[in-house]
Amino acid sequence: MTDVLTTINPLAARSNRGIAEWVWYAIALLFILICAAPNLFFPFVADQIVALSGAKTIAEGGTLYVDFWDNKMPGLFWFYYVAGELFGYSEFGVHLLELIWMGVFSGVLMVTLRSYFFYPWMSAVAPITVVAVYYVSAESFLLTQLEILIALPVFLSAWFASRLPSSLKALPWLGFASGVCAGITVVFKLVFAPLFVVFWLVVSVHALSTGRARFGAIVTDIWVPVSLGVAAVLGIVAVKFWLDGALGELLWTAFEYPPQALAAIPPAPYYRLLEAVRFFLTYYLPLSGFIVVAIVHWWRSERDLFTSLLITWLVVGLCLILIQRFSWWQYHFLILFAPAGILGVRGIDSLMRHLLVPSRSGGPSSMVLAILLIIPVIGAVAIPGGQKVTPYLKVFVERRGDVLGFQKTISATYATVYRSTRFLLDKTALPGRIYVLGDPLYYHLSDRRPALPIIGWPWGYFLQAQWDRVAGQLDAARPPYIYVDKKNRKMIEVRGGGVDEFIDEHYIKLFDDDDGSWFLLKPKHRRKAATGTG
Repeated sequence: MTDVLTTINPLAARSNRGIAEWVWYAIALLFILICAAPNLFFPFVADQIVALSGAKTIAEGGTLYVDFWDNKMPGLFWFYYVAGELFGYSEFGVHLLELIWMGVFSGVLMVTLRSYFFYPWMSAVAPITVVAVYYVSAESFLLTQLEILIALPVFLSAWFASRLPSSLKALPWLGFASGVCAGITVVFKLVFAPLFVVFWLVVSVHALSTGRARFGAIVTDIWVPVSLGVAAVLGIVAVKFWLDGALGELLWTAFEYPPQALAAIPPAPYYRLLEAVRFFLTYYLPLSGFIVVAIVHWWRSERDLFTSLLITWLVVGLCLILIQRFSWWQYHFLILFAPAGILGVRGIDSLMRHLLVPSRSGGPSSMVLAILLIIPVIGAVAIPGGQKVTPYLKVFVERRGDVLGFQKTISATYATVYRSTRFLLDKTALPGRIYVLGDPLYYHLSDRRPALPIIGWPWGYFLQAQWDRVAGQLDAARPPYIYVDKKNRKMIEVRGGGVDEFIDEHYIKLFDDDDGSWFLLKPKHRRKAATGTG
């Protein structure tokens, strides 16, 4: 039918294909939105509260790494700060900015990848295999982690870099743009810096082997501009912290803390790594055959540069996950979602090219075949996607509940902490900041700020020298309430540092909840705290 239409009226055929493509892209975006929407009210967990606490410190005029300390780079705290200022310091506010961010990422994939696929409209499928899969796979503790947020700047850095060899003179800004995106990523997580070095080495080798540039041109037209792009971003960040009087603290956190922590903290158990691998394979095993097809096609053909960079992203990204031996959490594998998803679509595109003999633009038949080939992917996301919708139906439809009821239904910890913190909202409760040696969710649900720069989570990853300062900091702050969970009670006994003695001397036990104990500052020490003595 398409051939007849083309013969009779080529313009009409082209018009129909254009309409079909617009519908195709609209359906893809709608599908992504449907997958993403259930996550907007998902409850926070500890990691997200840590980032939110850093963001609130910024909002209050405080300084990162001085008034608030965590081992993460500032990018994530700034992201949460923007979310809080725009949409509120809540689950909905943070997840909404993430949805906008991932929506931009989806649009970037759709536009930039049109020339990458034989069938340009296949670029609509890439966000499904990356963004939609992320949203249906992500439980509460996986949402708004930096490993998925940096997928956008990493992708853009690779895409700009892939266009360098053919545009060294025509588009000299490409290298700088690639460097800027790399710098943005490093501001989120320093450990990913080697990925970009390998990117640009691959680009350099490709330019040399194809005769696109000589060694001198590679240095001046690739390495110099990308270095300037990285330096521009990191320079702005360094100046900002220098003006805040916290550059030394930032540099210590970035470069001195990690080796000290690696030497002091035992490695994560291998079962955690296996569980993280299982999580990744659960969602990308259906695409694995297509990924292999894409790699085989790349190996047997001209070995295009962008596919080389995607493969580099997979390999180097996996290596960077493995060297984080004291973590190995599931969310680390989110950094692999983008290259795996895009390569999977590349494999589908290559397979369709051999199964069909249409024009490059394709038609309804090729789109139908594409749908059939991606059914395994849709199947992989359908079950977890349905599981995310079910709690909404139970709470909002069956029980006619509210957002809080939904969050307590999703998270048993959320329900426990909510019950435990109600007394802090009573008019008779003592005012002031509190301190929690346990889940920072206690801060969020009590609407109380932490009394110390390190908010108490997770103390197992911090240095003994940092712990040794806690007793003195508590003595200076005198928070009216301290909460200690069972796990941290054991850690207090092992680490010492006078914390246990300070709590025993200055506090009385208020009550126990399911996970730990609340302590109340004794009246005589409240008076000392108020007068600044003792």
